[in-house]
Order: sequence, then structure tokens, then C-alpha cells
Amino acid sequence: MSVVKGIALIVIVTALFCYFNPLVLKYFLSYAILIIQMTYNDLERHSNVTKLQSETEFRLHQFEMQFNKERCKSQPPSRGPVSWLTAMTNDDFVIGAVLNAYMIKHLSCETKMIALVSGGVSDAGKSALVKVGYEVKVVEPLDCNWMDRKKGRKERNTGIIGTHMRFHAWLYTKYKKLVYFDADIIPLTNIDEIFDLDSDFAAAYCGKPGILDPCFNAGLLVFKPSDKYHHEIMDMWSALSDRGCPNDQVLLWHYYADAGRWMPLPYAYNVRREIYHPMKVYHFACCLTPKAWRVMHPPPRSAAEGFEGPLDKPTDMVTLWWKYFYKALDQFELHDWWKNASKSIRREDH
Repeated sequence: MSVVKGIALIVIVTALFCYFNPLVLKYFLSYAILIIQMTYNDLERHSNVTKLQSETEFRLHQFEMQFNKERCKSQPPSRGPVSWLTAMTNDDFVIGAVLNAYMIKHLSCETKMIALVSGGVSDAGKSALVKVGYEVKVVEPLDCNWMDRKKGRKERNTGIIGTHMRFHAWLYTKYKKLVYFDADIIPLTNIDEIFDLDSDFAAAYCGKPGILDPCFNAGLLVFKPSDKYHHEIMDMWSALSDRGCPNDQVLLWHYYADAGRWMPLPYAYNVRREIYHPMKVYHFACCLTPKAWRVMHPPPRSAAEGFEGPLDKPTDMVTLWWKYFYKALDQFELHDWWKNASKSIRREDH
């Protein structure tokens, strides 16, 4: 029996049954109307749930920003030597690092911070990093051109300048764990729990739940420093560079994920491009939201500081970033530095 004949038979049987039992017809029509109405209203119901979740998360964020430092004083961490770590090749990302120092000092009980900088960072930039609490380490800017020179080849100018510079961090073996973060993230709540992960390496999938994308995003990494790991990562990079120049994220994927040594973090720890709940860390990665400090028309200080959430769209993240950046300039007395640094920023529409 074909599907059409089957449906037709069901309709006929139902119609005859309803003809001889009008009460069944009444209930059938009532439930049919109810189901149609619920289907029509489902998007609104989903939107309401998302709105409530967003408001609740933002209240938690505000609470932790106000009170978490006191909690850390009463319950100091005892996990041993760990540190936050970031890396940069120019003054542009110093700006993001200043904001993140402010956020870490308010949200985290682990306030040790390291900044790996290359010679492209000015003395003023390094001074700003020290002022907000980073231990500044001047290191060689590892990138594809560096590897070309090391292999005796002509520089091919592929990849991003200094993009492999974070590999230096694997040599910092006096620390039990390091959390690397790109300077274009903004943490929204305390995430100290990731220092305690029982894994040599952890990162969040590139895709949010429901999207299959076999990669992780290296904008936030948790890893155990190791001379052995550093040596093997550099050897893998050298071998693969003969066929091109894999970026640092791809190299780390091959080294850790291919060997089954990777622990996936929930997507909440590295949300990108759109608002997602739950959300612990937002990353101003490409492409919908530019780096917050590069927006063509940053929100006025009064508008930014008056922002009370919730975080419903990517532009809300830009406003929140500026809210705390203005506060960071006040707390660390960096207004003169910012006046000079802001002159060289490449602005983008948002």
C-alpha cells in the first residue's frame, strides 16, 4: 500500500469515526488548534528562556566583578604555581592585555600574569603591561618567516607575524599549569577551575554544540609546560614546514588531538562571533565583531559605564569591553599611555 493510500485510509476512518462520535471531533479540533498555536508560539517561548538565561548570567557576572576579590582573600588558592599568559608582537594587542589584566584581577584568585612580547612592542607598551601586573618576557617572534630563516630558505611571508610565539611558554616548567589567552578575549566570570583540569592540554572546539568542526580554537588554552613537549612541537613544526607553513593552532591540533592528549573544554570558555549561553569567555575573533578597541565609533564613556546588560548581541560585548577598559585606565593611571596608543589604532566599522 502506497503512503498516499495509507494517509487517505486514515483520513477516511477518522472522518467516519468523528461522524458517528461528534464529541471526538470536538476534542480532535481543539487539540489540533492548540498544537498549531503552540508551534506558532514556540519561537517566542524559546526567546523568553534565552532572555532569562542571559539576564541571570549577567547578574552573576556583576556579582563576581564586585565581590570575587573578597572571596579570594578569605579562600586563597592552594593549587601551587600557575599563571595566566598572553603573547604579542606589537602595541595593538597591549591594549587588549591591559583590559584582561583588569578582568583577571577582579575575577580570578590566581593573579600571576606573564606577557611574552617581541621587539615590536614599544617601551611604552611594555611599561603599561608592567603597570597592570604582567611579568614581561622579551622573546623571539616565532612565525613562518622565522622557520624559513632557520631552514635556510628565502622568507615566503606566509602566516601571521609572530603567531607561533606562544610556543615559548612550554619552556616555563616552573609552573604546574599555564592558561594562555589571546589578548582579544574578555572573561566574564571566574574560570580558575580550568587550572585544575587533569589533562596536559585543553581547549574548546571551534564549533558550538550542534556544529561538527574537527578543530579547536587556540585563543584560550590550558596546558602543562614541558621541555619534552616543547622540543617535540618544534620538531613537528620544522618537519611540516617543508610542505608549507602550518599555523600554531593546526600544529597543536596535530600534536595533542591526533595523539588523544586533548581534553575538550565546553564552548562557553571560548564563545566567538555571536552570543551563546552559557558564556564564560567571549573572544573577539573574526569576523562579525572587530577587536573592541578598533571599532570606528567606540561608545562614549557615559554610555559604556552605564551599560547594565544583559548581553544579547555581539555589539553588547563591545560596549561591555569599553566599560571596563575605561575603568582600567582609571585604576592603573594609564590615560597618558592610552592617549598616545590610540593614535595608531586601525579602526573598523561595527
